[in-house]
Amino acid sequence: MKNITALLSFLILMTSTMLCAQAPLAFDKVQFNAGFGISDRGVPVYAGLDYGLTELISFGGEVQYSSFRESWQGEDWKHSSFLVAMNSNCHFDELLNISSVYNVYAGIALGFAMVASQPEKEEVVADYEGDQHSSLYYSVNLGNRYFFTEHIAANLQLGFGTTMTGRFGLSWLF
Repeated sequence: MKNITALLSFLILMTSTMLCAQAPLAFDKVQFNAGFGISDRGVPVYAGLDYGLTELISFGGEVQYSSFRESWQGEDWKHSSFLVAMNSNCHFDELLNISSVYNVYAGIALGFAMVASQPEKEEVVADYEGDQHSSLYYSVNLGNRYFFTEHIAANLQLGFGTTMTGRFGLSWLF
């Protein structure tokens, strides 16, 4: 809880320091996001598109790939995870009366994570029955974009749900 409070305080401090206005995702505009992260399922690489339904609400989709290793019952296993999800975010710049050079948002994502598992050693014949498997994916997200220009931003997002993730990347506003 301390970490969440510290993060929220940091985001509020960041958003109150800049006064120049640049447009975050607006109605009927599209934004492309891409980057990498860190999670309890390896280092994800992600890409997605968001569409501005209104000045406050966006809707989009994303794909993500990660691979990771695990030791299970004395054997080492490799896992590959491919995620397909839809997301919706509420953008708080206007509501909080802060500069839109910082795009503060929170939202949800829902999708499906497909996980393939195989042993590190070819001679292992046992089937994997551990905790890593394909499943429904959900996440509650909190993020912030900093617009360097009118169309390009750095993006930082934390997600809490099926997996814990932290993402860093770039966003391009069209």
